[in-house]
Amino acid sequence: MSVHDAFRLKLLRDTPFGRMPEEAVARVAHLTALREVGAGKILCREGKTGGVFCVVAAGLLKAYRGLASGREITIFLLRPGDSFGF
Repeated sequence: MSVHDAFRLKLLRDTPFGRMPEEAVARVAHLTALREVGAGKILCREGKTGGVFCVVAAGLLKAYRGLASGREITIFLLRPGDSFGF
């Protein structure tokens, strides 16, 4: 098992996938890809279907809603180990 495979497997163990048998989690981990998103970059937009399940490996991810006034309202923050799907 490569270092990347082991890292992806470790991330998945703390998600709903982690409740599956170890062999099944390993198969899911093999289908994943690591993606780095830079600070201030938009990962997805409200209302867009992405069909992706994400696990935060490092850093902080902010979900927010933009208002007509130009202000933003933070809906929630995700930290390492948190997951979401869209």
